[in-house]
Formats: sequence, C-alpha cells, structure tokens
Amino acid sequence: MTLAPGSVLNHYRIESLVGTGGMGSVYRATDARLGRHVAIKVLSRDAARDDVRLQRFFREARTVSTLNHPNILTLHEIGESDSGPYLVTEMVLGRTVREILREGPVDVGRALDLGIQAARGLAKAHEAGIIHRDIKPANLMVTDDGYVKILDFGLAKLLGSEAVLTEAGVDPNLTREGAVVGTPAYMSPEQLGGLSVDGRCDLFSLGVVLYEAISGANPFLRGNLADTLAAILGYDPPPLAREVPGVSTSLSEIVDRLLSKSPDRRIRSASELGALLEQQRSGEIGSATGSPRPLRRRTAFLWGGAAAALAAAVFVRGGLLTNPADDPAEPARPRVMAGLVPPATSQVPRGMVGVAVVPFEDDSGEPALRDADVGHLLANAFTQILTDVAGYYVISERRILALTETRGLRPDEAATDPGFGAALAGELGAGALLSGRLSRLGETFVLSASLLELPSDVVLKSFQAQSETVEGLLEDLPELVTARILGPGTPLPEGTPPETVPTRSIDAYSHYLRGEDLLIEGIWEDAVEELNLAVEEDPEMGLAWSALSCAYSFSGDDVRARAAHQKASEFLHSLNEKERRWVELDGIWVTTGNGDQYLQKMQQYINDYPDDPRNFLYAGMGLEWLQNRPEDAIEWYETARELMPLNFPVVKTTADCYLKLGRRADAVRVLEEYAHHPFLGDDNRGRASEALDLIRNP
Repeated sequence: MTLAPGSVLNHYRIESLVGTGGMGSVYRATDARLGRHVAIKVLSRDAARDDVRLQRFFREARTVSTLNHPNILTLHEIGESDSGPYLVTEMVLGRTVREILREGPVDVGRALDLGIQAARGLAKAHEAGIIHRDIKPANLMVTDDGYVKILDFGLAKLLGSEAVLTEAGVDPNLTREGAVVGTPAYMSPEQLGGLSVDGRCDLFSLGVVLYEAISGANPFLRGNLADTLAAILGYDPPPLAREVPGVSTSLSEIVDRLLSKSPDRRIRSASELGALLEQQRSGEIGSATGSPRPLRRRTAFLWGGAAAALAAAVFVRGGLLTNPADDPAEPARPRVMAGLVPPATSQVPRGMVGVAVVPFEDDSGEPALRDADVGHLLANAFTQILTDVAGYYVISERRILALTETRGLRPDEAATDPGFGAALAGELGAGALLSGRLSRLGETFVLSASLLELPSDVVLKSFQAQSETVEGLLEDLPELVTARILGPGTPLPEGTPPETVPTRSIDAYSHYLRGEDLLIEGIWEDAVEELNLAVEEDPEMGLAWSALSCAYSFSGDDVRARAAHQKASEFLHSLNEKERRWVELDGIWVTTGNGDQYLQKMQQYINDYPDDPRNFLYAGMGLEWLQNRPEDAIEWYETARELMPLNFPVVKTTADCYLKLGRRADAVRVLEEYAHHPFLGDDNRGRASEALDLIRNP
C-alpha cells in the first residue's frame, strides 16, 4: 500500500514518495513533534514476513541506532504500522554512488575519498558487532556537502535473498528465499556459500565498488545470475593497474586483496583499509605506477562455459547456498598439480588447534642473552616441543614471518599489536597464541609463558619455570610443557623422547637460528659459517646438521651436504617428528636424487604440514631439478611466492624457472613486483635490481 502525500504515519506527515524497490518504499516526511525533515522507509510485509527474523532485525536496528558516525545514516526510530515495519532516518540530500557511476568512472582521488569514508563508517559498525552484508553503490550516498553515508544497515539480514535479488533486477526464481543475502554482483564468496560471515564480507563488497568506481565496470557482473555467481566464485579480475592508466600498483594491490576469494587473505579490518587508503591519498606509499601484481591466480577456475556450469549447479539445501562439490556423498576431486596434490588449505588441518608461537620478550637485562636473541630461541624451543603434542598444530614460523613482513613489522613487534592475534586467527587459522617473557630475579631466571585463545585472548594454559641458568630452563621445557598441556606425569606421544629441545647450548642454538635465517634468505656461504659454529658448540645438534646439509646443497657442495646429512641422521633422537621427516626428504635429495621417491615423500609431508611455505618451493624444485619438468614446477613456485612474497630465494627461483621456459617477460614481472613492495629491505631491493640487470643486459 502506497502512502499518499498528506497522510500521517504515527507523528510523521508524509510529503512525497522518494522511490520504491524490492525492500519497500521510501518517503520524505516531516516529524510533527520535532519539526525536522526525515526519510521513512516502509518495509513490505512480504519482504519481512518472518516474525522471528523481523524481531531479530528490530534488536539489531536498536544497536544500529546507537551508532553515531558521520559516515553512517542516522537511524532515529523503528516501528510497526498497518502499512508494514518502518524505519525513520535522517533526511540527506545527495546522490547515491550508483547514480554517480551512471555518468562513468570517477577519478582515483574521488574513489579514494569514497573508500576512506566508507571504511571509516564500516569500522565503527564492525566495532559494535554489526555487519552490513549488502554494501553496493545504491547503498552508498554522497551528500551535497561531500559526506559518504552508508545506508540500510541490517536490511540484507532481515530481508533474505528474494527481495534483494528483485531489487537487483535478476530473477529470484533461480534460487530460493534465504539462500543468498546481499546483492549478487557485490556479494562475497562466503555469502554465496552460505557460510558464517564477519566484517570481511563487507570489505569484499567495498572492493567491488572501488573497482567499479575506478574502472567503470563491475568485475563480476554478467548477463545472468548463474554467470555472475560463477564469476564471484572463480574469476580473478585483472589488476586495476593493468586496466586503468595511472593507477598505482600499491592501490591495485589493495583492491586485489579486498577481492580475494578467501576472507583470510583480505585486508583484515575496515580500520586498516581506511589507513591504507589514506596513505594512498597522501602519496606516502606507491605513487609511481609499474607492473601490476596478479594475485592468487592459482585458485582461479577456468573462465567460460565450465565456470558458468559450476555456478548453475550451485543450489540451495537447508537454506544455505551450497556447492555440490561439498556434498559428503560426492567428495570434491582434488586439483592435481603436476602429479602432486596440493592441500585443500594452506592453514591448520581440521580437528586440530593451530598454535602460533611468537618470540618471547627478553627482560633479563643480560647483554649476552640479547646478542643470542634468546626470545627467538625460547620460541623455537617451545615450537619444537609442541609440534609433537597431539591435537595441536604449530603454525609454520615462515608463515608468521611472511604475515608480519608484508605489514612492515617483525614478529616480536607484531606480538604487541592489538590486532595481531586477530590477524593470526583470520589469515593463518590460529586458534591460540603462545608468547612469554624471560626475566631475572636476583640470580634466578624466570620464564613465564601463556597460551591464549584467539581471538578472545582468554588464557588457556600458563607456564612458569625458574632456573639459575637459561640452559637449565631449556632442559626443563619438555616436562613443563607436557605437564601443562597433557597433564602431570603424561609422557610425550609415543616415539618422542623427553629430550625434545634441540640443544641445551645457548651458543649452539643462537648460531643455528642465525644460520637458519640466512638459509631462508638465500645467503648460503654465511649460513654455512653460522651452522658450522652451531655444530662446533654442540656436535649432537641434529637440527643444525640438517640445516647445514641444505646450506651445503644450495652452495653446490654435494660431498659436504651428504656428510652433514649423515650426521643429522645420527642425532634424530633430538628432533621432533616433523624435523625427522625433513631429514628423510633431505637425504633422498643429497644421496640418491630419486625424483619419484622424493615427490612421493613430499606429498605425504605436504598432507601433514600444509601451511609450511617451503613445501611448495621444494616440491617445485623436485619437479624442476630431479625430474627436469620446469613447466610443471612453475605453479608450485608461484604458490610459494604467494605465501612468502618477500622471500628473495623464492622470487629468484620463480624468475629463473620462467627464464628456463623462455618466458622472459614473466621473469621480469616477478622481480619487478618484488622490488616495488613498499616494505622490502634495501639489501633485497638491491639483489632484485642486480637480477633484473642480468636479465636486461645479459
């Protein structure tokens, strides 16, 4: 029923009809009590006929009404009338972004302003636990005085799919009511999958809006619903820097991250997005254009008929949008990469608690311990022990390092960042964070550690030990951890001896960690030197011998690599199961070079430790160097590069493989993307420049 001008709704006098849509009708009205102009949205009973859902919406709307932010449309009142449920909001004059974009794309500066203001409004809402779920150009209004106002908070959750599909101009009969929440061309993949969502679904939608605002086209919109859904699920739009002249690679990367299929790979919060866009606007980061960075291409489906068929097969079961491949009765076939099967996820295996271990704080005041990097040392010792504790999965240190590096931080700095735990939980699947402190009381060293649940920060376990020496603390760690994790008197899992700490020599441990860091960075000769010092301090440190074997192998010294591997094999008792299996893999490489055997064992290792980035690098190397299959290796290298974007050996190996394949342009692209990263250190930037010079001037 349409309200006529001059009619009264409670104490509001209707002046005119502003517009109608699938959600209801919007009227301009006057508040007779306060004498102010307001907008009234009357929701149709058809759109909100579920009384339980309607009451839930009213509760959420009351929370929305408490939000006081210049970028959120102020909600004055909610109520019910004979015409249907209604909302009363402030009356603002302006145009929606949809109306603005009908005139064509906007310049980058205007798009940044839009994104910054929208991100600020979303940050305020997300802090209050409110998710919009239907961010789109029609729900963003630019007022006459330049403010961006986010409209219609909570309506998508209330109305379900049919109304929003109708409003979007697509046939709602292609899906059932309740299956899809949001407007299809702006919806996140997790919304399509009927999964639980958080604020990152709004960030995906805002990313689509930004892409459209700058390029002039929604990257996912197709001629019908099936193709649109397929595009969201499987199509990676080309980077903006490639599509629009003048767009910086850094801004292009921000939008690419927003459009990631996995929420864990997106920018982690609206407040962080706002800060990144502010930096873009002020020119602090990446103002120069350059080669665009194509992100995460490995998960994209082939576009065309196959993807359209996939989307057409998406169907509703139990009110959720589901993919038939997820049906337990018809398990999805794993994608095969050159004879190896990648893990279904690079995160924590199902049924296990992912534990992120970060460097401890060193409050001991001992210069020698500071020089030995005792905080890193203690974290590694806990890692070695926890790796074999049933039910826990220790997240790869390399993944944590990559997460912090791409934010311009170190793990020890990030541990004090309030948002770090949330980032670990969201991006790496961590369910717990282990951190601690080493202090000194008189002549006694005190080690305190805690295992915090993420993202709640509830203490799950706490650890404390005292000793006259740090070596004594290391010796007591296995018993301490197992007593607190498994219960007093409980032994470690079968096959794992109590001497799980790799060494009780601080000097040996320190040299090992330095050597391992150098090994990861591809500085082979210095790594060999540090690791040799480690085994001189403790000739029975199997972990150091294993790393030394790899360092010699990379240096081209196969004889010494085999000798170091033999020593590592003699001291397997000091290694956890994961490291013992790595020694086995290393032995196949340096002693037999049997590619088939190596890749078979690597497959088993990947299955059990899916988040370790070195898996993908070494699998690629096995294909390239042991089986002479560089065309198959390149996809694995690109996966390793995705997981460790600031690791020079990974980048250089990928570029070299492209050169071997005769793909010079791709080799240059990979190195340029690396060299242009805003948080890359000067030394590695120089290494990238040297490699580029060699390609351009052979």
